[in-house]
Amino acid sequence: MRRFSLKSSTGAQRSDRSVLAGISPTFGRRGASRGLPEEQLPSRPDGTALAQCRPLAIPTTVVSEATRLFDLQMWCFGQDVSQLPGNGLLRAGFHRWPPPAVLSESASLYQRSISQACRLTLWSFGCLWEHLGQGGVFLERSFRVREIKGELLVRAWTAADLRFGSRSDPQPIAAQPMVLEFLRWLTVYERELSRRMGDGYRQDCLRRWGRPGTPDRPMSDSWQSVVVRLEEAWSPPNADDTQAGGATAGDRQ
Repeated sequence: MRRFSLKSSTGAQRSDRSVLAGISPTFGRRGASRGLPEEQLPSRPDGTALAQCRPLAIPTTVVSEATRLFDLQMWCFGQDVSQLPGNGLLRAGFHRWPPPAVLSESASLYQRSISQACRLTLWSFGCLWEHLGQGGVFLERSFRVREIKGELLVRAWTAADLRFGSRSDPQPIAAQPMVLEFLRWLTVYERELSRRMGDGYRQDCLRRWGRPGTPDRPMSDSWQSVVVRLEEAWSPPNADDTQAGGATAGDRQ
């Protein structure tokens, strides 16, 4: 069975103690490894496919760095699975679901509850951050972000098999705040990992990555920088800027 995510695809911190308290990974608590019977693959339910979900515009001033960093982060998750004793994601509170035998070339998926109302699912091809009953955001490995209006309907191991439900609330989902929440979670994950394993562990991972543009600072600092820049880009313009007709940063969908 292929290990998780070992292959690559192509200013000041905002205070939010309530969010960070809820999303801090719990190192030392090992999650159970679970799996569905492998005799057959569950059939696809009716629902919305990932490709049908609306993309969220990402500021062009951020997208290049965020794309490179997220691809690296996904690779680092694979390192945490294979290099840390007992599987680093399990120790961070995730549960693991290996794929059925018919998808033996696919990687396992990992999932954990962040709070009673929030859940994170990791695949080798992306991540799903859900507010149960309120929708979520799916971040593809290329950092293409999609707005998810309903909950994940079935456990799946390929992007093509993902199906999402709908919700009765007609209000748009809070996609931008959800993206920021997830990136703050990544910041905390990396900070806690360094505290537990020492800075040298992740530095060794980055050396093994060995690609141009590898961050020369801790991953937590790199993610915090992305969070701050996204907050600035997504903040509504103040009255002075509006009156002056100031242009806003371009977005990429």
